[in-house]
Amino acid sequence: MLGKWNTQSEYQEFVKQKLRDISQSDPQRVLEYQDTISKLYILNTDKLKKVMFPLYSEIGRPAELQPEIFRSFVAMAELDFKLDNWIAKLRNNEVLRTAIGVTEESIPSARKKNSGEIFLIATTISSTESLTWTRSRKYV
Repeated sequence: MLGKWNTQSEYQEFVKQKLRDISQSDPQRVLEYQDTISKLYILNTDKLKKVMFPLYSEIGRPAELQPEIFRSFVAMAELDFKLDNWIAKLRNNEVLRTAIGVTEESIPSARKKNSGEIFLIATTISSTESLTWTRSRKYV
């Protein structure tokens, strides 16, 4: 089941507002990632929704942050990070979090549920840069 999908215009408004605030105090932090920010800013995930929507079940827990996760993987590949290092980088870098469209509280990663399950969405980016999505469960 596909959860809330932030539109491209909602994402762009979020990015403009947050980067404006960040650049007022430290413009160099934004300039460091200007190429990646630009690519993500014009990557229209609204079109991706049309492709992905039929792939989701009509029942079950809604999949959240799907366009943000997609942008995250694009940025991760662009900046040549491994998944574990990328999550750590996002936790400590407001500019990159903003570029993918999330806040510090909503970074896409493993999420612990009350039942003790951790749901982890992972991806493998092959040399042809095709995305393979997998879902795994681990009980703690």
